[in-house]
Amino acid sequence: MSAPSRPSLARTTIASAVADALLAVGSILAIPFLVGRLGAERYGIFALITVLAGQLVGLHLGIGWAATRRVAENRGHGLSGAATIRAVILLGLGAAVMVGGAFGALAAAAWTRGFHSSTEALEVAVAAVPSGIVIAGVQPLLQGLYGVLYGEERFGLVVATRLVHGLVRLAVAVVAVALGGGVIATLWSQAGVDVIAVATLAVMVRPASAAAPAEPPTAGEARALLAMGLPFALAGVFAALLADVEKLAVGWARSVEDFTYYSVPFNATLRLSVFAVALASVLAPRLSRVAAEEGPAVAAGIARRANRISAGGMAFVVAPLIAVAPELLRLWLGPAFATRSTLPARILLVALIPRTLASVAESVLRARARPVTFTVLYAAELPLHLAGVYLLVRAWGIAGAAAAWALRVAADAAAQRRLASRALGVSTGSTLEGWGPMMALGLLALACQRLDHVLPVAVRAGAGLLVGGATVLVLLSADDWTVFRRFLGGRPLGEVEPGGSGR
Repeated sequence: MSAPSRPSLARTTIASAVADALLAVGSILAIPFLVGRLGAERYGIFALITVLAGQLVGLHLGIGWAATRRVAENRGHGLSGAATIRAVILLGLGAAVMVGGAFGALAAAAWTRGFHSSTEALEVAVAAVPSGIVIAGVQPLLQGLYGVLYGEERFGLVVATRLVHGLVRLAVAVVAVALGGGVIATLWSQAGVDVIAVATLAVMVRPASAAAPAEPPTAGEARALLAMGLPFALAGVFAALLADVEKLAVGWARSVEDFTYYSVPFNATLRLSVFAVALASVLAPRLSRVAAEEGPAVAAGIARRANRISAGGMAFVVAPLIAVAPELLRLWLGPAFATRSTLPARILLVALIPRTLASVAESVLRARARPVTFTVLYAAELPLHLAGVYLLVRAWGIAGAAAAWALRVAADAAAQRRLASRALGVSTGSTLEGWGPMMALGLLALACQRLDHVLPVAVRAGAGLLVGGATVLVLLSADDWTVFRRFLGGRPLGEVEPGGSGR
């Protein structure tokens, strides 16, 4: 495929980031209403169902990740994608059955024997299990079908579908609660939206080229997807625990109410990584094809630019938020959240820098490394993270949970960046990109935490803007600014650095 026909990586990333930003805004607007109507404990039930469903990602069979890579590779060889799509749907249906059954058993056991909650909240949580089964069960199909679209680089369709799906999910939740339906009605309404989304995506997916010269058998494609996906699935088991174990620990060791005071700022913080997530989602298939067609050095150049732009942009956004975190939490959710969640929120905001860099490195690994790489990496990280969660949550509650997550993310970023460089045989980033912004934001958070009651909010906000702006100026090169100017001017992005900077 010729270069001009390729979708622009920059424009695709911006479009995806805008869609995620709109979803973040919708979530930020909806959460105060949902928490206010449901109460902190019942909202915690609602959120914990999502966390429990996330622990079953290993039963997804890795078909989302495998579909993206398999479709992208088949396109590079001019092969038809019809058999791959059929295999994705068949495997997704099998995975849906396994996930739904496992969720029913896990959720019932967790609520009756694990989490600390009131009797009334426990009754609601147990009654919500059937709707949770549907929500969890459709996830493998959703991820597999999205994986096909990513592999075909039909990014515009992915962005539009994800945006509509996410906004409708939020809307039906708000309507259900406004009509007095509570947690049960909210979950069933969202389950219905998810089923409709799966049906819509199944109609949308199709081979990228109707005139492909050959089509492998569906059974062979299913075996290829499983061979590629199962290592990703095993890695996903560890990754799910690494992502959520501190939340589960808060629910078990503290209370469902404490879980809400931690999970709400946690989820809001992660929403800020929309650009990094958008970039990573389109970067992996592009790197996979570019490395095959033009060589690892070109792919490494793309990764280096992605590191600089994503880390600089994240620091610029996050620094002012760190400075005025208590005021924002008070305005958004009230004084109770401001009192109990300010320190955890600041720790989580600082940790967004290494998480952003890890997203780029993960894209490189998904494009080039053996799938077992993630399994080995996450298996090595998990016992260390579990020990950290145990010690820090017991000692400092939700602030300790945030600290444990931040330490794990920093260690993961360092390891993935090193592995990404090895996978390409070329360096994918410098030390300054990783630790410089994190240290600057960490010092800002520490200073603000100590001086909140001394410095006016305007002074702290100005300091945040100064730190964020300085970080951008230090990280971004002249070529990076050239890319921005060309993009904003609407002209095609050229090659301004060895390694595909114009992509």
